[in-house]
Amino acid sequence: MTDGKKFNWGKTLASLSEATQKLMEKYVCKQCNVRNYSHWNVCRDCNIFLCDGCIERNHSPVLQHEVTRYMGFSEFGCPDHIRICNFFCFDCTRLRCETCKENECRHHKLTKDIGIKEIRTNRAKQTAFTRSVHKMKSSSNTSLAGPAHRCRYCFTTHERYNLCEDCLDFFCDSCLVNYHPPGHSVCKRIPFSVFACREHKAVYRYFCNHCKELRCEDCILMEGQCSGHADRLEQSVKHMAHEQTKFEETVDNSSQTIDTLLIELDQIEDQFTMRAMLSRDTLRQEMTSLQNLITEKETQLFGDFEEEYQCCINRIRECKMRCGNLMEENGEIVSKSLQILRKNNLHAFFFSAQKMWSRLDKHKKALDSLSCPDDVLHSQILVPFSLTEEKRKLEQSLQIQNFDCPSLECHRHTVYYKDYSKPLRVDEMVTISNSTSSTFSLSVEIKSSVKDTLWKSDDCACQQYIANVFGRVILKPNRRYLLKFTLQSKEDRIVPETVKSCHVLLITGIGFSERKINCDARFGAYMEYIKLQQKLGKTEAVINVISSSQHLKSLKFDLMKAASIPFNAFSAVSGAHMRNNLERLLVLLSGQQVEINNKRVSVSKHPTALNFCKYLIAKMIVKNGEEQVSSNFESAFPLAAVAVGLLVEHSDIKDLLLGHFHSLCPYTVPYQTPRLDQQSTEDYYKSLGYKQDSDGNLETQEKFLRRMSGIMRLFASLMVSLPPQRLSAHPFGIENAWLWLSRVVNIRTHPDITATMVIDLLEVTGHALHREYRKQFLKMLLVLFHEYVPKLKLAASSGGGEAVYRLEALIKTGIEHQGHIPPPEGLLSQNVWFS
Repeated sequence: MTDGKKFNWGKTLASLSEATQKLMEKYVCKQCNVRNYSHWNVCRDCNIFLCDGCIERNHSPVLQHEVTRYMGFSEFGCPDHIRICNFFCFDCTRLRCETCKENECRHHKLTKDIGIKEIRTNRAKQTAFTRSVHKMKSSSNTSLAGPAHRCRYCFTTHERYNLCEDCLDFFCDSCLVNYHPPGHSVCKRIPFSVFACREHKAVYRYFCNHCKELRCEDCILMEGQCSGHADRLEQSVKHMAHEQTKFEETVDNSSQTIDTLLIELDQIEDQFTMRAMLSRDTLRQEMTSLQNLITEKETQLFGDFEEEYQCCINRIRECKMRCGNLMEENGEIVSKSLQILRKNNLHAFFFSAQKMWSRLDKHKKALDSLSCPDDVLHSQILVPFSLTEEKRKLEQSLQIQNFDCPSLECHRHTVYYKDYSKPLRVDEMVTISNSTSSTFSLSVEIKSSVKDTLWKSDDCACQQYIANVFGRVILKPNRRYLLKFTLQSKEDRIVPETVKSCHVLLITGIGFSERKINCDARFGAYMEYIKLQQKLGKTEAVINVISSSQHLKSLKFDLMKAASIPFNAFSAVSGAHMRNNLERLLVLLSGQQVEINNKRVSVSKHPTALNFCKYLIAKMIVKNGEEQVSSNFESAFPLAAVAVGLLVEHSDIKDLLLGHFHSLCPYTVPYQTPRLDQQSTEDYYKSLGYKQDSDGNLETQEKFLRRMSGIMRLFASLMVSLPPQRLSAHPFGIENAWLWLSRVVNIRTHPDITATMVIDLLEVTGHALHREYRKQFLKMLLVLFHEYVPKLKLAASSGGGEAVYRLEALIKTGIEHQGHIPPPEGLLSQNVWFS
């Protein structure tokens, strides 16, 4: 252990403060004016302190002066006056210079510097004296006994103290302000056990490598601790620096290991992703080839089945012709016997004929139900039909009123219905002769199997739709349906010859190409589109009472004004402005009275007024998207925010709003209308969403894309707009954007419009999709980039393609930023409703 070594707590507990750094700039060599923070050489005879270089050059050893080497300036000098300390103050328990003696310690007890060992002895005596005083105070008042450590000035106990690096002393907060000189480096609010010895109340200055313990000067000098291994003592700051270096090396090694593991995990994930993509492509190819093989086999089986069925039908017809010939022969015999019968026996013969009539009906039903000619027996042909002619002549003789019995025939017993989305009528399947008879009704039954009945009606007309319309069965692709048509009597008093029925096997989607319908693989998007359009049509039929009635014309115009005024003032000026427009619409829909042009109007004045207002509001929202948003994309966000506020309070407006979106822009489904057979080019483009001017010319492609972008951006803005109440559930959240992207990759690609719609959705909702789905959204972008964009490029090879390359650049930028897409311009803040 060498004299003059100081434990610098500034490096161990905290970084050097700014004041300390400024003070250290004063510590310069008196000869070369170079700062040296490591060692100083002090000659007390010459009263100078020099660096290592200057002590060799400028201080001659011939003088034989005693030169002491110190680690820090505070061990020999006064940091306040930059002078060598030649005195020791017993009151301050620290070294003092000439200036300090005249000023700060003018009335204190000082002693001339007699060497560092004597100073330490004086410090130990002063510490022992202070400790004895503390013991006397504690013994005089046992009720105030407390912890051993106290402030050296106010003798009060604290949990934390302020440690001065220059004085090597600790103070409480009040004593630091009152007694401690300014300008020193102070580490504030440090627990006592961290920096000081509990036994001697002195600051730790040394570390014993043998005992692995911190020691103060009193522990070494007074207690004699670690005296046997003094060579193992080192300055505490060196030990702390060494431990810190080891810890930093451990952290660096751990960081390198973690980086290596992360790189390996990324490589494994990339390999797994590539294997999954290759496996998916292989499986897709195998499924395609298997599907083609099944389709060929099924077509071949159906052809063989139809040929065999026609042969069976021809054999049954031959059997029926033979039965008819026998019936004619037997009829002539019976007619002759009727002439011989007397009138008194005629009544008895009538009742016997009734029994034969019932037997005839029973056997004829059995004959109609036969499916194979081999089931027809010779006895069934001769016996049951031998009295048919007698029955007819008997009815004429008894003057029984006959009635017109219509016949029921099916066109084909097996029908391949390719366009399964087209409405199906009765007369497309069967033909009814003498259909004007009012005593017979036609019942229709549609089954998915022998036991499962999908729909049934007991009274259908020939021109009536039985499938693919509202309230009827919606046919699905690649399915088999059994249609049963039955013709039966309406009146019980009439006894028909038979209850006729026929069966038709309806097969949908055989040989149906992809161009007919291009919705998602599960048919969900198209079914949703049909459902919303049917609901929209039903609402239009309900509100037609107000639209077409003359005496409700004034009410109609008042409601239109009340609903249109808030939409004419939409802007993102402030949240209060948006709340005002939303409240006006909610008041109107709540049934309260609204003042319009000095008139009061309310939806409670007519039963259908509320439905009319909801239909009108939904239509005006989409119309603003078509007209206003298409010219200014940023205006979509305040309009979408108010629309979300309406949907929170009135959820039934959602279906009307989506129905109007799908009507004007089918790509919001997403759905691309198929071109029907014999459909003109103009009608086909109208179904795609194009408009005509007054001269009958279609709008340009640029104008069409701009208008569709406005509608699509408003549609996407609904998903990222927040409701007025933060705790309210979102009525049309960001999950709908994910659903739209998953559906659009499964429809047929149109280069310009499809790419434009995907760009609009990603620019508006891309940041929200990344925030919600993170890594899954990045995988979606990879699928779009590697699989969907090449399809768009292939379709764009014939013409156009600017939108495709813009989409490719947008997706590529998102992939480079790990799926992050910047928010769109004009997006409202989260606190917009409260501004």
